[in-house]
Amino acid sequence: MKPVINEVTGKTDLNFNGKLISIGTTVLANSNGKEFVVGTIEFVSQQGEKVQRSAQIYKASLEKGMEAGRSYLCTASKGDNGEVYIRASHLVVAERASADDFGSLFDEVHAPAERGDEA
Repeated sequence: MKPVINEVTGKTDLNFNGKLISIGTTVLANSNGKEFVVGTIEFVSQQGEKVQRSAQIYKASLEKGMEAGRSYLCTASKGDNGEVYIRASHLVVAERASADDFGSLFDEVHAPAERGDEA
């Protein structure tokens, strides 16, 4: 999980990868009038356990195409009431490259020793 500063609230949010398990069908609206549905995501908690939790999925993200079984970027925010709210975006989590993908290209390269004047 990666901490990020929420530019609107000034508080710390957490970005993480969540696997979308299900997408609700009832359209709701938040206090700003943004429409969303509630979905279920799965992620690994800080304790190392796989957990499933509810998440808001904004209608705009759904319209860009989201499907159960894929992993998406999620953001957790702690409300003033102490509760944690999770939002799942349409941004797909890409598989990260590994050192094996590049073989020996990352092996340490030493610069040739400087030649001094021997004259």
